[in-house]
Amino acid sequence: MRAHVIIKLLLGLCILNSCQKEFEEPNDTPVNTTSGFKAKINGVQFTATIYGAAIRTDSVISIAGKSNDGQQIVFTVKDSGVHVYKLEMNSLSNFGAYTDAHSIAFSSNEGYNPGDAGGNLTIVVLDRVKRLISGTFNLKVFREDDRTQRIITEGTFNNISY
Repeated sequence: MRAHVIIKLLLGLCILNSCQKEFEEPNDTPVNTTSGFKAKINGVQFTATIYGAAIRTDSVISIAGKSNDGQQIVFTVKDSGVHVYKLEMNSLSNFGAYTDAHSIAFSSNEGYNPGDAGGNLTIVVLDRVKRLISGTFNLKVFREDDRTQRIITEGTFNNISY
């Protein structure tokens, strides 16, 4: 099952990289105060300094954020526009993943029991003219190898370009 998580993380990142211009280091780019990506992971603030989104022609939306210390949150969902996406255990089409600062991966579609993982990604703005996406998220991610969980709350992404 661990291989599935790694493959899904790589798929999400590949989709993001193939359809989005390369992320630029925050020091190289002027800060856009109207965009951002943040959440709380087990109650500790996570703020992405590098973030982006992509929508592929095969109707897949990918959204990702990475903090200065290397933590990452990635979502991949089947495009249904402005919508509440359920991130259920064992789902292959809608999932979220988290990688901690030590490159240890957790996923919303792993687990043994219903409370182990899952959550919601809500897209509230999908502007296909300006190519901007905004929304919220809350989810539990799980790592089957050692049966550990991370709880991600108060997640928001605002005016992320794709």
